[in-house]
Amino acid sequence: TVLLHVWERVWSFLKKAGTILFLCCMVMWFLATFGLENGAFGMVQDMEASFLAIIGTFLAPIFAPLGFGSWQAVASSLSGFVAKEGIVSTMGVLANMAEATESDAALWQYVMTDFFHGSALAGFTFLTFNLLDSPCLAAISTMAKEMGNKGWTAFAVIFQNVFAYAVCLMIYQLGSFAMGGGFGIGTAAAVIVLAVTLYLLFRPAPKADKKTGAVAARI
Repeated sequence: TVLLHVWERVWSFLKKAGTILFLCCMVMWFLATFGLENGAFGMVQDMEASFLAIIGTFLAPIFAPLGFGSWQAVASSLSGFVAKEGIVSTMGVLANMAEATESDAALWQYVMTDFFHGSALAGFTFLTFNLLDSPCLAAISTMAKEMGNKGWTAFAVIFQNVFAYAVCLMIYQLGSFAMGGGFGIGTAAAVIVLAVTLYLLFRPAPKADKKTGAVAARI
């Protein structure tokens, strides 16, 4: 029985790895390899002319309040939606260090300088966002199968990403202000998010209706 259950889970993952994950990896490879260079479509020599850079640049203003508003950081986060372990490899490709590993000091020095502009706080919010946002596609497909409802699956994915954004907004904006930064629109938004979060955490529990209360009393 145990072997049958293991085989069912392994076969389910193999099907996802050979279909959804493979296609998504191919899409990420295409976006990073092809683009518009000198007004013509084709394989690009400069990563900044790739479609991945174009998409990252378009989305960068959304993540700027979190501290990592460079297209490289955004592109790395996008690869994380396919597979979390792909973030480091994407960073290596964008840094022209495709063979670099997680322990490569030169890679992280380049990342800190070009991706986060020397801000350790921005690097921390980047890590926090990719820890709290929605999991990889394999996990999402499993979650959809277990829930059996596309609506609830979509709600869960959206909630996770909004929650990650809200937490990182508070970390970066309030952290920057605490370290001597100015008070701007982003800081005000972070204060509002913090106030709403504290209210939801410490508000009185909703009172149960009479029928529910009576049932609870009998139990």
